[in-house]
Amino acid sequence: MRGIGLIKMIIAKDLVKKYDTTCALKDASFTIEKGEWANIMGPSGSGKTTLLNLIGCLDSPTSGSLMVNGSETSKLSQKERTRFRRENIGLVFQQFHMIPHLTALENVMIAQYFHSIEDEKEAREALVHVGMGHRLHHLPSRLSGGEQQRVCIARALINQPQIILADEPTGNLDKKNEEAVLDIFRELHSEGRTIVIVTHNPEIGEIGDKIIQISHGEVNY
Repeated sequence: MRGIGLIKMIIAKDLVKKYDTTCALKDASFTIEKGEWANIMGPSGSGKTTLLNLIGCLDSPTSGSLMVNGSETSKLSQKERTRFRRENIGLVFQQFHMIPHLTALENVMIAQYFHSIEDEKEAREALVHVGMGHRLHHLPSRLSGGEQQRVCIARALINQPQIILADEPTGNLDKKNEEAVLDIFRELHSEGRTIVIVTHNPEIGEIGDKIIQISHGEVNY
């Protein structure tokens, strides 16, 4: 599915990210359209996660411009970036980051708390959406890796974000669970969400609309 009406959802221009004397990202420029599925690919240490963190407002660039959903996020303060991320972006990580003493339902609802809402019905529906309606009251220790990842996707979706960012979301999963998680991303893509995935997996690279290749901090696409 190509971008809807060719609306630019993410526009990066000459992005640079430095950590002390290390340049993790060098003059990166690219666009991602609304509704597009873009995969960020490259070897370990190439800058993939650094780039995803900038798009997700988890970090700010050293220089350059980054427009996300119409906002110049590179100019936002840390507090403003946090607010923007909560309102616009859903994050899915390779590590599940679930709270071990809370059930699947409660782990999704804790994300609602940070959005200043609390709606158990909505949290249940999010879990049903990702095929976890039968595991609402299970603790993370009683869920498989694939089930935990689906809970994390439900948590990422709870505020109906326009943009879904995922960092190696199938990296810890077996083939069966990998395919189940990818089916969820396919459905989100068909709904018109903008999806950006960091992956080493060439099979995932073949699924999306665009590949942003990165090597030694330099972007090609």
